[in-house]
Amino acid sequence: MYPTLFHLFKDLFGVDWIFLKPINSFGFLVALAFLCAAFLFRKEIIRKEKEGLLHGKLCIDIAGKKASILELLILFVVGFIIGFKFLYPFYNSTVLNYFQHYILSWEGSLFGGIVLGLAIAGQNYYQSEKQKLPEPIKLEKEIKPHQHVSSITLLALVFGFLGAKVFAWLEDPVPLSDFLHDPFSGLTIYGGLIAASVACIIYIRRQKLHVFHMLDAVSPALILAYGIGRLGCHFSGDGDWGIENTAAKPNLMSIFPDWIWRYDYPNNIINEGIRIQDCMYSDYCYKLATPVFPTPIYEFILCLGIFGLLMYLRKKIKLTGFIFISYLFFNGIERFTIELIRVNETYNLFGLVITQAQIISTIFILTSFIGYGILWKKPRYFD
Repeated sequence: MYPTLFHLFKDLFGVDWIFLKPINSFGFLVALAFLCAAFLFRKEIIRKEKEGLLHGKLCIDIAGKKASILELLILFVVGFIIGFKFLYPFYNSTVLNYFQHYILSWEGSLFGGIVLGLAIAGQNYYQSEKQKLPEPIKLEKEIKPHQHVSSITLLALVFGFLGAKVFAWLEDPVPLSDFLHDPFSGLTIYGGLIAASVACIIYIRRQKLHVFHMLDAVSPALILAYGIGRLGCHFSGDGDWGIENTAAKPNLMSIFPDWIWRYDYPNNIINEGIRIQDCMYSDYCYKLATPVFPTPIYEFILCLGIFGLLMYLRKKIKLTGFIFISYLFFNGIERFTIELIRVNETYNLFGLVITQAQIISTIFILTSFIGYGILWKKPRYFD
């Protein structure tokens, strides 16, 4: 396992690049998932624009105005935060050893923050002065749907993180001090998905974009991003693994390596299990005492299959909403099934022992049945 990119490069190349310590392998792969999703989402929206299914919106832009005090102040604050927190490690590299806790502390470079804040605000002021007109003019321009992708991605990132934390707390309530101690652990993917979806749909409606065409466009990207995120869980060893697996490897899986059937997650990021003898690391030296099902790998493979299927169906079936409804169905089936062999908190609901993810995935499946029924009766209902 590689808790951070530092551990990855140390194991593969034998180098001690301490500047890689802050880059958690889980965070890196989640960031990669967001980038892939944004890229695919944008391409699919452009395809729908060319087919005449999504249309731009005219808006008024004011050209030649000078930068306002509020704009400059906001830019200074953003630059100050970046300089304060991210320049400091260059001359005090010890903070890289506890970077996640350092980010939320008051420790940082006051000088670096002021310099970078003034530089960013000053650059903006200089550019606005160059472009300033004696009398600002109003220009009408068209904003294409694909130009909203960056805003939607940012909303998904912020509200996804908040939703993931809230649902994780609902599943396993912890004191506020524990959250502040390690805010980037204990994330629930379904919580993030639901919160991000609500925020993005509100944004899409306010921009007067067609909600179901946008949902169809993003669905393949969502399932692929989910799969890539699960790779982050696997390579970091963050505890999102399966139940103990002591059964003999089936003959049908003989062509696959043993770690596909069961894995003990050495050097996992949560230091779960028993200590590894002669560990090459100083901070992550534990492996599970009993191997488990590597469920993140199974989910990645399933998500790749669902992604391929949705990409195929999107051009074969032109019914508005069909791809999104299919995403809900396949996502729900995949997650409900994988929960059967996955470690998770359980609830007793009407006599059934069930996990939070199974409750949500059941809602996804039932919603998809309703959606399929609507399309069966009224194929153009979501147009």
